[in-house]
Amino acid sequence: MGRRTFEVMAPYWVTSSDQLAEPMNKIPKVVFSKGGFVNKTSYGDTTQAISPYASTWVNAAVATDLVADITKLKQQEGKHILAHGGASFAQDLVKHGLVD
Repeated sequence: MGRRTFEVMAPYWVTSSDQLAEPMNKIPKVVFSKGGFVNKTSYGDTTQAISPYASTWVNAAVATDLVADITKLKQQEGKHILAHGGASFAQDLVKHGLVD
């Protein structure tokens, strides 16, 4: 997912009781950032329990080369890759032929 999307989604999902919270927190994450990224995600002041899967947000992999890193991800075993991000992230994925 894009960096800004990651920063918005992480605090919500790690404390959410939504039925989709467990799958969202459980899946591995890769954050794409053109200029690099220091994971400073904060869960804020909350009285809700933080998911045991919160580490997938805190320990998300960081990628800076969209084409090379998506290509590597596609070569790995596993399920489909889901992209979350803004318009420029989606446009870059399409521009480089990375959307199946």
